[in-house]
Order: sequence, then structure tokens, then C-alpha cells
Amino acid sequence: MSTRKFNFSDKVLEHLNFKMLYIHHIKCEGKWDDQSHSHNFTQIFFFADGKGSLLLDGTTFPVKAGCLVIVNPHIPHMIQSDPKFHLEYFCFAIEDLAFVFNTEPINRGYGIYNLSKNRQNYLFLLDMVLSEAEKQAPGWELVCKDMAEILINDLVVNQNLGLRSRDDPGISKECSIAKSYIDSHYMDPITLEQLSEVTHMSKYYLIHSFNKFLGESPMNYLQRKRIQTAEHLLSTSNYSVSTVATNVGFSSQSYFAQVFKRFTGFTPAQFRKKSQAKEVRP
Repeated sequence: MSTRKFNFSDKVLEHLNFKMLYIHHIKCEGKWDDQSHSHNFTQIFFFADGKGSLLLDGTTFPVKAGCLVIVNPHIPHMIQSDPKFHLEYFCFAIEDLAFVFNTEPINRGYGIYNLSKNRQNYLFLLDMVLSEAEKQAPGWELVCKDMAEILINDLVVNQNLGLRSRDDPGISKECSIAKSYIDSHYMDPITLEQLSEVTHMSKYYLIHSFNKFLGESPMNYLQRKRIQTAEHLLSTSNYSVSTVATNVGFSSQSYFAQVFKRFTGFTPAQFRKKSQAKEVRP
């Protein structure tokens, strides 16, 4: 005879306080592009099959089967399919709860995880939620919420995540406006005075608020956004360094090179050479 026994503590465990809004199961064939958008609630995407890409806050990430993506409120995102592959994914939305990404030096507002080893477990759970939602038997919403809570708790434990309720200080509306403005106009000359006018906040309070919610000043976020875009252009295009500098909002090539090295540790030319070497490596 073989037995296993595990004792639990007498600690009272509380359920998570959130509201399920919807679950969505999508299958795409051929080329299909979403529109960039954001929500005032949290979304969790799980990619069941195929390949595609996800544009998150201005940066494109490849996605494939087993990839799970968390998108907190107010983060612009867009799903893009690959014409060579089909794409199948689940998306469920929750209100009153957001994630804290403890492993990130700056809380970006989204997280991407490779869960291919546990793909079948997640598929089973999401298929169960979808099945209960489809049948809508008495108590189905509570059953769906409980299964979603299992998934969320698994992510918290195994991916070193935190949770934040709606009552906790997430990104403010003003910071979200400033961030969205920078994301859309980073290639143009942007000053702190402009951001102050757009958000109707004083420059001092804008800097303080941005640092509080995003971990850096508005102007540093602008520079980082420009450098991230420059990295993409240097890796994927034949544009000259001066053209890349102009396209991402720098009027001076020498200043662009200085800022680029401060963020990446490389000059633009060194970064391009390094990226090209990776592409030709067998």
C-alpha cells in the first residue's frame, strides 16, 4: 500500500477580488491584423497554436503556441497574424485586478511568458472555462471565475508576479495620457512643457507622478522609446545611422550616438554589426 498526505495550515485564505468580463477564443487563417488599442481592464492572452506577433506599447514581440501574455490596463496592443501560419489563441478579460511584474526593473505594464511545457494544462483549463460559458448552466459564472483564479494564482506563484487591486495606485490617467502622447509622437520634438499642456499638470507634478508610476521621468521614457525604435530599425533595415536618428526624433547624429550608447552600451554601428552577426550565425 502507498499513501500520500499533505497537511494545510489553519491560515484563512481569501479569494481574489476581481470580475470576469469575457473569454474569447479566436482562430485566424492567413494575414490578419488587429487595430492598436487599449482597455481600462486587464487581459490575459494564451496562444494555443500557430505563430504571429504582438505589438505591445510600440514594441513587436513574436508569439507562438505556449506563449502567455499579460496586458495591464491602458497598455496599447495589437495582434498580428503571420500569412504563412494560422493563429489560435484565447483571451480573457478581468476587471479590478492588475499584475505587478516583480522581475522587471521598470514596471512596463505587460509580461510575456513561455509556458510551452505546461501548454496542455493551460489549454485544458481554458477549454473548461469556454465550455462552461457556452453551456451557461446554473452557477456557470462562478465556476468560470474560480477556474480563472486557479490560472492567475499559478502565474503569481510560478512567474514571480504580484497583484494590485483597482484601489491600489496604478498608473494615473494623466500619466497614461502623457505616455500615449510620447508613444505616438516620439519622432517629433517633444518638450516637458508640451506634456504639461497635454496632461493639464504642472511640470513638477508630471515628473513626480511619472516617476512614481513608471519608474522614470517623462523625458527619459521618451529617450528610451526612441532608442528601442532605433534598435529595431538598425536590426531590420538598411537605413543609414543618420536616417535612423532622424526617423526616431534626433536632430543631431552625434547626440543620437551618445544617447544610444548610454542605453545599450554600443554605438549604433556596433549594434548593427552585432545584430547582423546574429542573423548569419548557423
